[in-house]
Amino acid sequence: MARGKEQNSERNTKYGGLRMPPQNPEAERSVLGAILLDKDAIIKVIDILIADDFYESRHSIIFEAMLKLFDKRMPVDIVTLS
Repeated sequence: MARGKEQNSERNTKYGGLRMPPQNPEAERSVLGAILLDKDAIIKVIDILIADDFYESRHSIIFEAMLKLFDKRMPVDIVTLS
């Protein structure tokens, strides 16, 4: 029990006393992967998600690029995204 309190104290010190926001990198990767695999997936999430919903900045950047491709009526796939 004491070790858990020490770890929390270390984390709070490391992040300036702030708690880490909820995050799930696996879920973020799954959403991006689904958009790449299913051409209709972006249509399903475009009204629900925004780039700021992603915790990892690289995921946010990828999602923004996907949205730009979609807006230009270009296919959202690994070739056009690269």
